[in-house]
Amino acid sequence: MKKILLLWVFTTSVMVVFAQWEWRNPTPFGWSFSGLHFLNTQQGFICGESGKLFKTEDAGLTWLEIQTGLDDYLKKVYFTDSNTGFLINSQNGLLRTTDGGSSWATVDLSGAEVYDIQFTGPAKGFVCGSGGALLMTTDGGLSWTQATLDPWLGSWDINAIYFVDDLVGYAVGDVAIKHKTTDGGLTWTTTWEDPKMNLYDVFFINTSIGYASGQDRLMMFTQNGGSQWDAFMSSHTVTQIYFKNQTTGYALSGGELLKTTDGGHSWYSAGLNGCSSYCFTDAQTIHAVGSYGDIFKSTDGGATYVNYTQTVTRVILEDIHFCDEINGFAVGQIHEPEAYTEVLKTTDGGENWEVVNTLPIIQPHSIWFTDPSDGYLCFRNGRVFKTTDSGLLWNELFTGITASISGVCFTSSEVGYIVYEISPAAIIKTSNAGQSWEVIFQLEHSGAMRDIHFVNESTGFAITSVSCLRTENAGESWTEYPINENTLFLDVFFVDEMTGYAGGLFGDVYKTSDGGVSWAFIPLPEYAAVMEFFFTDINTGYVMADGGRIFQTHNGGNTWTKLWNMPHIWYNGVWFTNDLTGYICGSGGVIMKTTNGGAVGNTPVASQRETLRVYPNPAGDEIRIFSDYDGRPYRINIYGSCGQRVMGTVVSAADERIDIKALAPGLYLMVKESTGGRAVSARFVKQ
Repeated sequence: MKKILLLWVFTTSVMVVFAQWEWRNPTPFGWSFSGLHFLNTQQGFICGESGKLFKTEDAGLTWLEIQTGLDDYLKKVYFTDSNTGFLINSQNGLLRTTDGGSSWATVDLSGAEVYDIQFTGPAKGFVCGSGGALLMTTDGGLSWTQATLDPWLGSWDINAIYFVDDLVGYAVGDVAIKHKTTDGGLTWTTTWEDPKMNLYDVFFINTSIGYASGQDRLMMFTQNGGSQWDAFMSSHTVTQIYFKNQTTGYALSGGELLKTTDGGHSWYSAGLNGCSSYCFTDAQTIHAVGSYGDIFKSTDGGATYVNYTQTVTRVILEDIHFCDEINGFAVGQIHEPEAYTEVLKTTDGGENWEVVNTLPIIQPHSIWFTDPSDGYLCFRNGRVFKTTDSGLLWNELFTGITASISGVCFTSSEVGYIVYEISPAAIIKTSNAGQSWEVIFQLEHSGAMRDIHFVNESTGFAITSVSCLRTENAGESWTEYPINENTLFLDVFFVDEMTGYAGGLFGDVYKTSDGGVSWAFIPLPEYAAVMEFFFTDINTGYVMADGGRIFQTHNGGNTWTKLWNMPHIWYNGVWFTNDLTGYICGSGGVIMKTTNGGAVGNTPVASQRETLRVYPNPAGDEIRIFSDYDGRPYRINIYGSCGQRVMGTVVSAADERIDIKALAPGLYLMVKESTGGRAVSARFVKQ
C-alpha cells in the first residue's frame, strides 16, 4: 500500500484552475490539445480534451479559458469571427456557438460525421465527412445543404476540404476520390485516379498548383487545377499539409512537424515533436499545440520554438507521498530514449517541484518517506532503496526476496512492511528502519498478495486477489477473510479499525464495517478497474480507476460520483495531507493539487458514456479492446493525431482484437460508436 491515513512563467496570464484541482506540473495547465485555429495574426483558439477551449488575443502571449460547459474530447475548432465558431467533437459531431463559446448547440447534419470544416466568408462555409457528406451553409452555419455529387463516386468518406478562394475549392477522401468546385460550391465534379488509396488532406498554393497526402506515404501533385494528378511515394505518411510554394511545405507525421524542400518527395524534421496541430499566421510565425499543455510558437519559420507551458518532468509518475503538510515526494519512469527512474521533491506543499535524482533502473512501484530526510523507494522487480538525505543519494537494501513488489506501508520511522505479489506471495517487515527484514506471512493457497494498509501501529490489513488479511499485533499473526473468489482485488484502504474498502480489476468495490470479516458490494457509476483508494475521513474518499477516471464519495462509499473535466491521463497516485489538501499524479509528469477536498462541481453537459478500454498500450501490431456489448454491433473508428480517420471496423463482441500493423507509429484516438448513438473514446500509442 502506498499510504497510511493521516487524521513558468506564463507571462501576465491567469493561473488556470478548474473547480476542484489546480495544475502543479505542467504549469499553467497540462491539458492535451488537438485543434488550433487563428482568425488573424493576433486572435486564435485552441481546443482539446475535457471540453477545453482557450482563446488568445495577443498572438499567443496569453491564453484565456472559455468555459464551454462540455466534457467531450474536442478535435477541431474553427471561428469565423469573435462570436461565431464551430467545434468537431470525438463523435465527429458539429457544435456551433454565437456567443464566443459560452454556449454550444449541436448542428443537425442528418447523421453525417464531420471530419473537416472551412469558411470562405462570414456566412458561407463547408463541412465534409462520412458517406460523401459535403455540405454548404450560406447563413453562418444555421442551416446546411448537401452537395449533389457523382452518383457512383459520391458516397465515399470525404476527409478534408480546402478552398483556394471564394469560388475554387477541393475535397478529398477515401480511395483517392477528389471533388472540385469552380462556382463556390454550387456544383462539383469528381475524379478518381490510381492508386485508389485513402487521401487525408489537400492544399493548394493557387488555383493551379496543389497537393494531396494519403495513406502509406502517398502524395499527389497537380499543376493544372486538378485536371490531372501525379502520384508518388513520399518518404513519410503525412497529414495536415501546408505549402509556401511549389517546393517548400510542412506536414505532420506521428506527432512530428516535418518540412520538405522538394515538393513533398522527402521530408525531414522541422524541429518540433509532440505536435497534434499547427498553423502559419504569416510567413515566419508558426503556432502549434500538443499533449500535456504544449503550446508552441516560432517567429523565425521554425528555426526555434518557445513552449509557453513549463514542466519539471514528463515521466510517468507512479506514486506520490507526503510525510507532512509541506514535504512531499513523487517517483516516475521513462523508457525512451533512455530508461530511468526519476525522484521529485517539494518543500512548499506541492507548489513547486524539482527533480532530485535519477536512477538507471525502471518500474518503480512506491515511494514512502517517514520524515523529510528518510525515505524508501520500492521497485516492481523486488529491489528496495533507502535515502537519508531527502532523495539525493539512494542505497540498496537487502530484503532476501527478489519477487515483484505490490505494496508498502510504514507505521513509524523504524517499522515498515512490504508486500510481494507472487513467488513468494509474502509480507516482510523491518523494525530497524530497513537494516534487516523478516518474512512475517506467506500465502499458502494459490493467489497473489496485492496491497497492505495499517490504520495504526498494531492494526493492519492486506489484500490478496480474493481475500482480506487482518492483524492486530503488528503482523505477528494474520487472520484471513474471504471476499469474492471471482474478483481480482488490487487495492485496500481502511479508514479505521472497522471500516475499509477493497477494489478489483473487474470494477468491483467492496466495503466492510466489521474489520474485514464480511464485505458488501458497492457499484461504481461506470465499469472501471479500481487501481487505488484514498479516504480523508469516514465519509469522503476517492477511487483512482483505469482509463483516467476518478470517482468520489461523500457518504462512506454508498454512492460514487465521477469527477468531470479532469485530464484524460492514467492516474497512478493519490495522497491527502488533511481533509482538504490532496494531490494526484500520473502520466506525462502530471501533478495536481486540491485545497477544497476535490469537491465535485456541477456535472457538465455530456452524453452518457459507455466503456472502452484498450490493451496493451503502447501497442504493437495488434490491439485488444474491451467494451460494453448489448448484442448489437458497434463501429470502431481510429483517428490520427491530427484528427484524420485512418481505420474503421464493425465489432460484434465485448472483447475483440484489431490488427493495426498498417498504422504508422504515433498517437491515435479510438472511438466506439454504438447503434444507440452513444460514443466513447480511448487514446493509444502505436509503437
